[in-house]
Amino acid sequence: MESTKKTLYTADASAIGGRSGHVRSATGIID
Repeated sequence: MESTKKTLYTADASAIGGRSGHVRSATGIID
């Protein structure tokens, strides 16, 4: 479960972080 969640989370964070210059996901856990 954790691996799948992390994979989706990483993809989401990479897409957002690539544009804004910092990592931030929909849940905002990684800043």
